[in-house]
Amino acid sequence: MKIKIYGIILASILFFSFTALNLKYKSIQNNPEVVENNVFYSFLFEFNNKIYDTFFKNKEERQKKETAFLIDIDEDSVRELGRWPWSREVIATIWDNAMKNGVKVIANDIIFSEAQNSKADGRLEEVLKKYPSQIILGTFGEGPILYQNPPYQDYCFVESFRRSGGDKIVTLNATLTFDDTNSQFEQVFFSNELKAIFDDLDQQFEKIYLQSVNKKSVQELDVYQKNSLIADKSRNLVQYCYRWLSEDDEYLKDAGQELLKAYDNTLNRIPGYDKLPSLSDKVKRFKDDVNQLLIPQYASWPANVHEIQTAAEYTATFNADLDFDGVIRHYPLIYRAGNKTNLSFIPSLALQTYLLTTGYQAVFYPKLENNIKTIGSVVIKDIETEKDVMSLPVDSNGRLIINYYGRKNSIPYVSARDLFHNDNPEMVVHLNGEPTKVKKAEWLKDKAAVMGPTATGIFDLRNTPVEKDLPGVEIHLSVLGNLFDQTFMRVPADEVKISIIVLFFLAATLAGLFLYSNLFIASLYLLLVNYGLYKMALHNFQRNLYFELLAPTILFTISTYIVFLIYIYFFETRKSKEIKNTFSKYVSKEIVEEILKNQENLELKGQKLKMTVFFSDIRSFTTLSEEMDPQELSAMLNRYFTPMSETIFGTNGTIDKFMGDAIMALFGAPLNYPDHPKKACIAALKCFEKLAEVNEDFKKRNWPEIKIGIGINTGVMVAGNIGSDQIQSYTVIGDEVNLAQRLESLTKSYKARILISENTYLEVKNEFVAREVDVVRVKGKNRPVKIYELISMGTSHPEMPFFDSYHKALNLFYDKKFAEAEAAFLDLLKTKPDDYLCQMYLERTEYSKSNPVPDSWDGVFDRRKS
Repeated sequence: MKIKIYGIILASILFFSFTALNLKYKSIQNNPEVVENNVFYSFLFEFNNKIYDTFFKNKEERQKKETAFLIDIDEDSVRELGRWPWSREVIATIWDNAMKNGVKVIANDIIFSEAQNSKADGRLEEVLKKYPSQIILGTFGEGPILYQNPPYQDYCFVESFRRSGGDKIVTLNATLTFDDTNSQFEQVFFSNELKAIFDDLDQQFEKIYLQSVNKKSVQELDVYQKNSLIADKSRNLVQYCYRWLSEDDEYLKDAGQELLKAYDNTLNRIPGYDKLPSLSDKVKRFKDDVNQLLIPQYASWPANVHEIQTAAEYTATFNADLDFDGVIRHYPLIYRAGNKTNLSFIPSLALQTYLLTTGYQAVFYPKLENNIKTIGSVVIKDIETEKDVMSLPVDSNGRLIINYYGRKNSIPYVSARDLFHNDNPEMVVHLNGEPTKVKKAEWLKDKAAVMGPTATGIFDLRNTPVEKDLPGVEIHLSVLGNLFDQTFMRVPADEVKISIIVLFFLAATLAGLFLYSNLFIASLYLLLVNYGLYKMALHNFQRNLYFELLAPTILFTISTYIVFLIYIYFFETRKSKEIKNTFSKYVSKEIVEEILKNQENLELKGQKLKMTVFFSDIRSFTTLSEEMDPQELSAMLNRYFTPMSETIFGTNGTIDKFMGDAIMALFGAPLNYPDHPKKACIAALKCFEKLAEVNEDFKKRNWPEIKIGIGINTGVMVAGNIGSDQIQSYTVIGDEVNLAQRLESLTKSYKARILISENTYLEVKNEFVAREVDVVRVKGKNRPVKIYELISMGTSHPEMPFFDSYHKALNLFYDKKFAEAEAAFLDLLKTKPDDYLCQMYLERTEYSKSNPVPDSWDGVFDRRKS
C-alpha cells in the first residue's frame, strides 16, 4: 500500500514539475540569449527541431501559386554571361527587360558595396531611377547578432549606423510601421553629442591608418584602401558604442563642460529626469530604464555604392537566421540597427517584396513584459481600404517558421540569361524543376521576382531542414511564397492548455501501469504513446501546425518511465540488490543471476546436474617457478590466465577457481544448457589457439614457452554453494570431477594435448575429430574408462586415413590379435614414425605376445596400470 501512495505522490510531482517546465520553456524559447546559455533548454529546442526536420524531409512538395519567381544566376547564365560578379550593365539590362515585360517588383539577394566603373554603375543607377519604387536593393548585417549588449547602447548603435550610410538604407517607408506606444525614449536623440565624439574617433583612426599604409592624406589612397578605411572607421564606431556611457567611456571620463551640458539637456527631455540631482544619476537611470528589444540586431550594415543606394527607394536585408545547430528554420521579418522608429528598422527581403507587390502595409505591434519588449503581433493592412488583410503568426522576435516548399528548384525560376535577351517573346520557366516554355510577357506580368545565385561556384548555399545545401535565395522565395499563399506554419494558440491535459493523462496512465501492472506493459505503453505523439505531430504538421512543446512532452514520458523504473527498483528489488552485492564478490555474474532467479540455490545442499568439467594445467610448472623471479612469474601467470579465461567465458563457461597454475572451469552450471560438452571441447581447442599467441608474446619478453594439458569429463555432479556459513563458493564435487582432473594429469603420460572421457566423446563424436587413446581404471570407478584425444572440430581432418588405420589396429589389439596388431602398428609408424600412441601400442603388442592376457581381460594394460 505504501508503494502505491508514494507512487501517486511521485507522479503528481512529475506532472507539476513538467507543467512548470513547459510554461518556462514556452516563455523563453524565443529569447536566444537565455536558451543558448542553458544546456537543458538548448537540448529541448534542438530535439524539437530535429523531429520537425524529419517531417520537412518527408513532406509532399506542393505546387506554389505562380506569384513570385527566381531570376536565377545559374550555371547556364554564368557560362554565357561570364564569371560572377557580372558587369552591372548586364544586371541593369536584366532588370530593365524584366520590368518591360511586366514584372512588378524585383528584389535583390546581392549587394553592390563597391564601385565597378562609372559606365557600369551609371547604367545601374539609370535603371534604378527609372523604377525607383519597384527595385529593392539588398544589404546584410555584419558580425554577431547583438542580444547580450546592454539595451541603452541601441541609442549609440543607431547613430553609428546612420553615420556609416544607414540613413540611405533606412528611408521613409510607407509600407512598414513600428507602432511602439510604450517607448518613453522615442524623442530622445544623442545625435549632437555622438557626432562630436564620432568626428574625433574618425580623425584619430584616419591618422593611424594613414601611418600604417605610409600615406600622408586620404587622396593618396587607392580605391581599395579607401574602401578599407571606410569599413574600418565604421567598425571603430561600433566598438566605441560598446563602451558608451560605461566606466570605459574615455569621452565621458574626460568630458568638457560643453559635452556634459549636452548630455544633461538631452536626458532632461525624458519625463522625470529633470528632477534627478546630478548627471551621473540621470545616466544611471537612463541605462536602467531602457528596455531590451528582442528583434535581431546587427550593429554594422554595409550600404550599396552611394550613387546606387540613393537612386533606390527601398532596401531590404537578405540575412539568414541560423538556429544553434546551424540550420535555418526561422525567418525574421524585420531586423534593426539600434532602436528608433523610422531610423533603425530594416525589413526582410521577402516581406518588403510582398508589401510592394501587393501595396499592403505591415504594422508591427510590440508588447512589454518584464522589462523586455517583444513583438506581440504583425498585421498586414490594405492601405487603400485601411482593413486588416491578415495577422502573421510570428514569435516574439518577429520571426516566421519557414514552411519550405521542398528541395532545390521547388519554386518557379527563370534563368537570368533568358531575361538578358529580350528578342525572343518566349522563354523557359522551370516549375518544380521541369522546364516549361511560356510567353514571356504574359507569364511575367504582375509577378514579384527575387534575383540571386544558385550556381554552385558562388557558394551561397545554406543548411535547411529540406536540404543541406539549399541556395540562400530560395529561402527568401519560400517565405515570399508563404506570404502570398498564406500557408504559414502556426503554433496553436492553446498549446499550453493542450500540453497540461496531455501531461496529466500520461502521468496518471504511466504511474498506474507501473504500480498495478508490470514492466513489460509499461514499456510497451511508453513506445505506443511516443509513437502516437509522433504521428499526431506529423498529422498536424501536414495541416501546417507546429507544436513547440512536443519535445518536452516526449521527454516527460521518458522521464516518468525512468523515474518509476528506479522507484520500483528501490522498493521491490532491494533484497535482490543486496544478494547481488553480496554474492558478486566471490562468484561469477552468471551464478549471481541464477541465484536471483531461484533463491533456493542459497541452500548448502545444492543440486545434481549433468554437466561438463574442464581442467587445464601448465606442464613442468615447478621447474619454471624455481627459475623465475616471483614478480615476473606472477606477471607471466596473469598474462596466461587472462586470454584463457576470456576463451572459457566466450564459450559459456564459468571459471570455478584458479589452483596455482591450474584452471578449473564448469560448463552447464549454474546455467544449464544441453550442449555443454560441445562448449567445453570448443573452449579447449581455442585455448590452444590462444596459447600460441601467448607464447609469441612470451618470446618477445624473453619468458620461457609454456605447454599445457587439458582434461574434460561429462557426467552427473553435485553443484551448489559449498562452504561454511561465513564463506561460500559455488563449485562442483563428485567422482566425475575427479576423473576430469585425472584426465588432465594423464595428458603428460600419453603426450596428448587434450584428453576427454568416453562420456564426453559420446556426446560430441559427430562434431569433432578424436581418436581413442586407452582404457584406464581410475579410483572410484568400478569399470574401466575409455579415454580419447580431442584432435579438432568438424568431421574431417587431413590425417583421417591415418586415424582410421590406427583404430583398426587398436581393435586388433583389443581382440587379442597381437601379431596382426603389431604388423598394423609397424605399418603406421612407417607413415608417422614419431606417433607416440603407435609406439606405445607396438610395445604393448610385443609384450602381450610373450605374456598372454587372461580371458576376462577388460582392456586395461596391467604394466601401465593407472
